[in-house]
Formats: sequence, C-alpha cells, structure tokens
Amino acid sequence: FAKTAAEELKAFRWGKALPDASEGAILWEATDKHDPRKRRTGIAILMKAWEKLAESFLGHLGRLELEAVVSSPDFNEDLFEQLVAIVKTVTNTEWARLGEIGTE
Repeated sequence: FAKTAAEELKAFRWGKALPDASEGAILWEATDKHDPRKRRTGIAILMKAWEKLAESFLGHLGRLELEAVVSSPDFNEDLFEQLVAIVKTVTNTEWARLGEIGTE
C-alpha cells in the first residue's frame, strides 16, 4: 500500500477530504432517505470507529489472511457489517470523486 490504512481512512472521511459543503464541494449525493450532510455525518462516524481497527484489518485482508481477520480481537462483526452496508450505497459518481481526492 502506498498509504497506511489510517491515512486512507482519514482521506475517506468527508471532513478531512473536502471543504465543508458550504464552500461548494459536495462529495456525497442525496438518497431517498438522507441528504448529503446526513450521509456525510453517518459515514464520518463509522470511519472514526474504523480508524482504530483499519491498520490490522487491512493488513490481514491485503495478505488474504482471512482467518486472522475474523479471529483478531480487534475484529468487530457489527462494524464490519456497517462498513459493507455503507460501501454498497456508494455510487459510481461518489467513487469517482473519492478517486480524485486520492490523487491530490
């Protein structure tokens, strides 16, 4: 990995990656249930929790050590399921925007 997992997560967190929506840049799109700010808040809260776990999790995952992932005392199945659910909601436009952020 070019960046550490914690750096990747910090870049992913809206508040670190982009200026506030009042400055014109909006990363997240509205959904049927949430406006962009609510999505940002929900994702930011989850990413804050993942910052503490990411280094170990992504290290094991990158080496395809799946047994080590689930047997790690740091692994939290509930947080993992929340992460998967969030990732599934990210649109192609949002992925493109995240890619642009990572190239800075």
